[in-house]
Amino acid sequence: MRLLPLIAALIAAIAVALAAGGARALTVAPDRVAQPEACPDGNPSALLRLDLSGPRPRSEQIASDIWRHGGYPLDVSPDGRWFLYSAGGKDLRVRPVAGGSSRLLATEPPGAYALKANWSPDGKRIAFVTISGGGRTPLWVVGADGSGLQKVADDGSVPTWSPDSRRLAFFRSRKRLIVTRADGSRSLDVAPAFGPDGPPVWSPRGDWIAYPGIGARTLDLIRPDGSGHRVLGGGLYPSWAPRGNRIVSNHVYNYDGGNAQDAFAIRDLHGHLLHSIEYGQALFPSWSPLDDQIVYAALAGKLHDGRDQLWSIRANGTRAHQLTHDRELPGIVLADDIERLEWVTKGPRTGKQLFYFRNFCDDDTD
Repeated sequence: MRLLPLIAALIAAIAVALAAGGARALTVAPDRVAQPEACPDGNPSALLRLDLSGPRPRSEQIASDIWRHGGYPLDVSPDGRWFLYSAGGKDLRVRPVAGGSSRLLATEPPGAYALKANWSPDGKRIAFVTISGGGRTPLWVVGADGSGLQKVADDGSVPTWSPDSRRLAFFRSRKRLIVTRADGSRSLDVAPAFGPDGPPVWSPRGDWIAYPGIGARTLDLIRPDGSGHRVLGGGLYPSWAPRGNRIVSNHVYNYDGGNAQDAFAIRDLHGHLLHSIEYGQALFPSWSPLDDQIVYAALAGKLHDGRDQLWSIRANGTRAHQLTHDRELPGIVLADDIERLEWVTKGPRTGKQLFYFRNFCDDDTD
């Protein structure tokens, strides 16, 4: 009754080629080597917080008890004070990150489970998708206080909010990019897309949307009204620079006999390649909302244990360093993969804290 297998099914394997003419390339992390799985696929997620405000980065697990009752975290509020989780596939609840009692947000429809959620930038509303046994994925919006639950679309996936919290972008049938008002009115079919390759991502000013196009794992740009379409190049999991003038994305630059190596491509909005930062399978580059720091998930050092850690690098490819040293946590075994990163974007913790999600499984020795 847990949703990680469904979430994993939405993520396609990365396999594209990058033409790196004229771009600076720096190799800063080792290639991933084959490692035995720490846990089988399809396990719940652990929510962790990384604090970058002190002299040394510090990570800690948040609400380690919810998974014992069949719950799993879905998203974190923009100010980093609350997190949203599904309680045993029955209720959506919010709970203080600092600890305390949870609050009911919405009761999931009978036979349906929350699949993906996204908190609005102003912190006032939450968009979420449910899935039932029949495979339908309606899109809902509810107030952060639990009021005003409303179905926005009968079929939607990976919803993301515009910076002004007035509109949503999502994929219909995982094939069409849709932009709509938060109440479901004035829905616009913007462009064809390839939804399994990640969510649509709004620019900081809300004037562009980056999304996976229908080409060979292409990264496309388009205006919310459907105008100005352009193909930036190959790439997945885009993240915008704070000023909205550059995009970093995962980019496989080499494919030889089935062994792909990832790279981060930094491009301007015309598709010009500014930097190609090479890695051995690093994922989810996420631009700090404050500066030119990019945080990403990659293996740590030559003597790594097959588990992703968080790293940081400047946008010019310099000053790469490891941020986390996560080990096993009491009662669980951490799997090797980090699923996604979420920066705090509102309030005094903006750019100083981020949250990330790991797979894990029960420790039978506990």
